[in-house]
Amino acid sequence: MPTAHRQIADAARAAWDHATTLILAARIDGTSRADLDAIADYADEQRDRWLRADCQARREQDRSPDPLTVLSALDYGINDPFGEPGDGR
Repeated sequence: MPTAHRQIADAARAAWDHATTLILAARIDGTSRADLDAIADYADEQRDRWLRADCQARREQDRSPDPLTVLSALDYGINDPFGEPGDGR
């Protein structure tokens, strides 16, 4: 299951994609320059929010322990000399 930060990043990416689609539709429709600027500002905010959330999710992913290492430690014990190879020995 994805972490909360990954879900936030995915939602922010979807919001950015939708905002970009709104800009394209507004340009085709001939929307006024002021409205286009407002939509573009909104799209920029969504892009920035997505980049921050994605960076946070990557940091969280890098800090989280590998599940296989944790399960191996639970199965064999952290100091088991007969544990599986490659778990820090």
